[in-house]
This record gives sequence, structure tokens and C-alpha cells, in this order.
Amino acid sequence: MAAWPEAEPDQVHAQRLRDNASSVESLDDEQALWARGAHELFFRHGQSLGEAGAVAAAIDYYRHLHATAQRILGPDHPDTLTTRLDLAFWRGEAGNPADAVEALEDLLADRIRVLGTAHPDALITRNKIAHWRGEGGDPAAAVAILEELLADQERVLGPEHADTLTTRVNLCGWRSSAGDVQTAARDFEELLGDLDRILGPDHHQTLIARGNLAQCRGALGDIEAAIRGNTQVLEAKVRTIGPDHPDTLAIRHNLARWQGRAGDPAGAVNALRILLVYRVRVLGSDHPDTLATRQDLASWQGEAGEPADAVRALEELLADQLRVLGPENRQSAATTQQLSHWQARAAESGSHPNNS
Repeated sequence: MAAWPEAEPDQVHAQRLRDNASSVESLDDEQALWARGAHELFFRHGQSLGEAGAVAAAIDYYRHLHATAQRILGPDHPDTLTTRLDLAFWRGEAGNPADAVEALEDLLADRIRVLGTAHPDALITRNKIAHWRGEGGDPAAAVAILEELLADQERVLGPEHADTLTTRVNLCGWRSSAGDVQTAARDFEELLGDLDRILGPDHHQTLIARGNLAQCRGALGDIEAAIRGNTQVLEAKVRTIGPDHPDTLAIRHNLARWQGRAGDPAGAVNALRILLVYRVRVLGSDHPDTLATRQDLASWQGEAGEPADAVRALEELLADQLRVLGPENRQSAATTQQLSHWQARAAESGSHPNNS
């Protein structure tokens, strides 16, 4: 654990650490790693799997870890409950936010029963429920949950506690998603002063807030500020967690979008093609983020004057989304709408794939 960095810019080194962790876990016949609850090595191993893009492997890992914790520690042990939190999170990351919410609501009831309503673990669970409610298409519900949670955290933990600050970051983000971009931008500017002072300018939450502020400024019409802000965050991400980290790739995606909105669709296409290579290599071809890159790439191909290419790419993408995510997923539904749009545009231009 002393050798395992919080961020993993070197994925070769990270894989060596995971391989060694697997060896240690397999040799633990006398359950020394469970003597004082579940050793932190288990949770770091599972987190590393997911952050490396092996989401399905992370889900399998946490399922096994939960079963083992339940057998050794019992169903109500705090570490057993934490395995349920992590399992729910990665189910959401795999494109199943509704499943994540259901699992987290069940977990919250158990954590309140075992630990009490004011316990930090119960408060964290409420934050995760808000996140996946928002990701599932209900940002207003996320805002309502986080407003109540923030009041409780300020009372229980204090206004400068890291968990309280995280909730403020998330609340601003979901306010923006719910349509109140002006308020979100104002709150992000105020919040960044606290984050820089308390956590530091390169902290994960500080960079999230800075990136979200850039998104808000772009949504309010200042595209140059959006590009400038995302570029600053990208430089910090590459420096602190490396070019291959999924969070770094997410900022690259944002930058490509703003490049297109700034009037350079061809530049957006080129940036997204490069990003797609990264995401396939790091996350795999079926990861939701990889599929989202293909979705944006197809749309910007259309905007760059190639509607037939957009149609072909979206038809292939939709087949993969239906296979991986299912027909009810928001990404699948959005691709269906985009496909109809570009089919019509291709027909108008006489360049529909069926005509070529």
C-alpha cells in the first residue's frame, strides 16, 4: 500500500501492483488480511481496476469481495457495507444508473440502521444516490438530495470538511445540468476560492470544479473561456494523474466539443479520432465513455460536411449500444435521434449511404 500511488499515471506500473495484490490475496489462507476488517488493499485493488477502465472486472471483483466480507465479517460490518457501495458505483459506471440507485437506497437503509443517520458513511451514500439519480436523467432530484445533504454535512462535519466540499462541487454541477447555469457558474467561482485554500489547486475536487466552471462559461456563450479553462485543467490532469487516466480523457472530450462549437468541426473530428484510440486502449471498446466518443465523433463528421459518414458511424454505434447498454439507455436513445437527423440531412444532400 505504501508503494501504491493515489493517482496512477503509469498503467504498466499499476498493472504490476494489481498483479501483486492478486497474489497476496490468493495466498491469504489464514485470512490475515481480514483480521481487523477488510484490509485497505482490497478496496485499492478494486478501485484501480475500475479506474483503469476494466469496469466489468471491477464489478466481478467487488461481487466476490462482498461475498467474502459477508462470510467472514457478517452482513452488517461497516467494511461489508462499503463493498456494497463500491459495487453499486461500478454498476453505475457500467451504464446502469437505475441499478446503482436501487442498490444504494437499500444500502442507505442498512447504514442508517447500523451506523445512524449522522455517520459519515450514511452521508456519503446519500451523495452517491444523488449522483446516480442525476446520471439517470433526473438532475433536479440530484439537486434536491444534495441541498438537504449539504445542510446535514455542514452541521455534522463542518463547512471545510472534504466531504462537505465534495457535496458543494456536486451540487453546483447538478444545478447546471438542471438548467440553472448562471447560479452554478457564480457558485463555482465562490467555491474555487475555498477549494484552492483548503484542498489545493491540483486536488481532484478543485480540478472538477474548475472544469465545470469552464463548461458553465461555455454554456453561457463564452466559448473561448470554456476552451481556456478546459485546457488549464487538462494540463493539470496530465501533470498529476497522467495522459491515460480516464479523467484526463474526459477533459480531452470536453475540449474537442468546444473546438467544434467554436466553428472548427474538422478540428473536433481529428481530436475525437485521437481520443477514440486512447479510450479503446485504456477503457475498452464497449465502455460507455468510448461509445460516447464515437457518438460525438459521428455528429461532428456530419457537421464537417460528411452526413453519409455520420449515418454509417451512428448505425454501427447504435448496434453496439443496444448490445452493451440496452434500448432504454439514454445514450442509445440519443443515438437513435441523431441517426434520424443525419439520415434526413444525408438525404437532402443526396449522399445517403444507400445511394453511394
